[in-house]
This record gives sequence, structure tokens and C-alpha cells, in this order.
Amino acid sequence: MDQSYTISGMHCAACVGRITAALKPYAETVNISLDPPRAVLLNPAATATLSALQSAVAKAGAYALKPL
Repeated sequence: MDQSYTISGMHCAACVGRITAALKPYAETVNISLDPPRAVLLNPAATATLSALQSAVAKAGAYALKPL
């Protein structure tokens, strides 16, 4: 089952790259879009808990992740 989230704090392609790298360990495929600011994790790993994903995104920069 895919997981979708809204992301606040993204402004550019570099932000997309940082968030993609932060979330990559948690799913087979990570799709990030700027407009709308979303993250979609395809085939997420068992470790892809909301708190783990929020922590990973926060470590990548001033970003916040919320479930859709």
C-alpha cells in the first residue's frame, strides 16, 4: 500500500533532492513533487512509520511531513 504525505518548507529542486534522499531508505520508490508539495512512498518498508519519516525529513532541513 502506498503512503502519501504533504510536505511544508519545500521551495526548489534542491529541497526535492534532499527529501528524496532522506526518504529513500523507507520505500522501494519515492516520488516528490513541488506543486503540490507531496511525497508518495511506493511499497513502503515496515520501518516507514510516521515518526520515522517525520524525523528523517526534519534532519534533511526545515521540512515538516503530514499524512494526507
